[in-house]
Amino acid sequence: MQTVLLVDDDIDVRFAMSQVLKRLGYDILEAANGIEALERLRERSVDHILLDIFMPEKDGFETINDVRRLYPDIKIIAMSGYNESSFSPLESAKSLGANSVLAKPFSAHQLQDALS
Repeated sequence: MQTVLLVDDDIDVRFAMSQVLKRLGYDILEAANGIEALERLRERSVDHILLDIFMPEKDGFETINDVRRLYPDIKIIAMSGYNESSFSPLESAKSLGANSVLAKPFSAHQLQDALS
């Protein structure tokens, strides 16, 4: 069974997404920010990181940089609900090394495609 590290500061989002991921057959680890995410990665290996961009403590941009440096083979899927014409955090996440991106809200089908 593949493992997904779900990183989002919103506990309700983590709960809803973890339910979908479990139904899709994934084992789930959770973290509320980038600091917790790196702690989880030191404890256990994962196949995918589903990573929110805007979080307190350590945001998704910093976390992508750290994961790419320390765990270069983990697939990173960045997600965000923020999008302005002058700044696209998902495009920035891709340029930093995210393998794919999801604009919130997204469907279970879009999530499954990103994890494939």
